[in-house]
Amino acid sequence: MAVDISNIVPISVSISSAGLADADFTSSVAFADLTDLAAGVTFPVNTYRDYTTLTDIVTTFGTSSEIYYLASSYFANKTRSPVFTVFMKSSASVDPTAAASQVAASGVWRYNHFFKNSDIKTDNVPALASWADASNRAVWVTVSDAAAITAGSTTDLASVISELGARHVFQGFRAPSTLAADVTQGYPMNALAGKFTKWNPAGTNTAITGEYQNLASVTADGLSPTAIGILRAKKCAYFSKVVSSGSATGCMAMNTQSPSAYGEWIDDVIGVDMLANALQVGLFNWLVQPQTKRGLDAKNFSGAITEAGNVCKQYFDNGFLGAGSIVDPDTGKELYLANGFYINNDPTDVESLTTAERQQRTYPVLNVYVLRNGAAHLIPVSLYVE
Repeated sequence: MAVDISNIVPISVSISSAGLADADFTSSVAFADLTDLAAGVTFPVNTYRDYTTLTDIVTTFGTSSEIYYLASSYFANKTRSPVFTVFMKSSASVDPTAAASQVAASGVWRYNHFFKNSDIKTDNVPALASWADASNRAVWVTVSDAAAITAGSTTDLASVISELGARHVFQGFRAPSTLAADVTQGYPMNALAGKFTKWNPAGTNTAITGEYQNLASVTADGLSPTAIGILRAKKCAYFSKVVSSGSATGCMAMNTQSPSAYGEWIDDVIGVDMLANALQVGLFNWLVQPQTKRGLDAKNFSGAITEAGNVCKQYFDNGFLGAGSIVDPDTGKELYLANGFYINNDPTDVESLTTAERQQRTYPVLNVYVLRNGAAHLIPVSLYVE
């Protein structure tokens, strides 16, 4: 029998850390109260639990709680299996911003934030919007107040959210009549959030728009053209069918704008958050990977530029960035971006660092310009017939 080589050259294998991973922008947290629990179930306040199936949520909350309603619309539309967390508030009177901050402070990072409709009010949403924008977290809100589609109304929840101009509070309207007919229909925006799990940043052509997403288990509202016009002006999504000559689609999400003061859509905001996180994580992992040092020289700075470019190229591949032209910040002339990004740095920039800057051990600022690909939502046609 042959001698095993391990008897002569024993090997001890140590696996080093692989660095940080990108944040999970499909992860979600919902906020519950003790009154939401099913009979006989205990759930300590100021704690959280992670769920992977709707069945597990039913075990904890039953099928007649608001937590079940808001979770069921999400689970019916998700295509991957991200973490779905439920945080138990200490009381129903806890302010949404305080509850969200408490989750963040506990070290739990979740991107999507789902509150019960009764938790979000005109007087607390400004603070929540400020927190969401400062923290780069998404808050999905469904408005079911008839005043939202009343001409001239400016103090309803949808109007208040619109006027805030916040990027990360995504709002949609649910007709009171639809909700009165089926109490489970109160959270169509959570269904739309579930659709965004299709967007895999590491994949190819996976980026989506919220517009025209077919939503399972969501009933379409019958809205008048006037109501739709009001919702469009308030940057509030609505849920409808599209009809043509007697044929109709399923329920689709429409007008999926962010109330952002920058004229963004929901997918714009989510994509920027994802790209910024990917750049941050990618450059950190590049910086620490060699376990020696990255020198303040052109060769090493070139590596940082390359790493940033690799991240941006992945977001071109997944469809968030697109080819097009921008104004060159140096020349003022048109500059074509074949892959949707431009890094305005030269490796030799590092050689211009002063002694004081070298002592700070900081590379020159990477100037990364990107062009969002956007999404086509309308196809105008001119048909000429002779």
